[in-house]
Amino acid sequence: MIQAPSSIFDDNRYSGDRGAHKNLKRAEKARVLAGNIPSIVENLTSKVKAWEMERGVPFLYDKASLLNVLAEYAQLRLEREEEKRRSREQKKLQDQLATEQEAIFGSRPATKKPLCQSNMIGTPIRRVSTPSGRHGTSGKERREITRPNIAAINYVALPKE
Repeated sequence: MIQAPSSIFDDNRYSGDRGAHKNLKRAEKARVLAGNIPSIVENLTSKVKAWEMERGVPFLYDKASLLNVLAEYAQLRLEREEEKRRSREQKKLQDQLATEQEAIFGSRPATKKPLCQSNMIGTPIRRVSTPSGRHGTSGKERREITRPNIAAINYVALPKE
């Protein structure tokens, strides 16, 4: 069975780093090749059938008939495509149901987030710049030790009515 390259699961494949265009180009080539697989399987099936008819012997791959392996692959591919189609239809129905409920009851209220957390208010920890402080810790340790400068929020008292 043919598997997709692991690069398609890499979240950083679209980053602006050096060589990103090469990753995109490689991914596009893989996508085109994957689109050609059904026709390649059909072509191979017809050639194997012709070979078997000519020789009168089954074509074996890993001690199994290649025609059976190809038929199994084609069946799995059809099942996967059917599953994708079903999940798309189900998502479409869920979106439609959500839209109908939104029309009936109104849109969902946004969850309110607190302006700040009490444990984040305070003065940041600062390191004293010493020779050992400059060279004694790695960048990761410095990032863990220093905290962002968070200013306290001033609350204005509202007049009582």
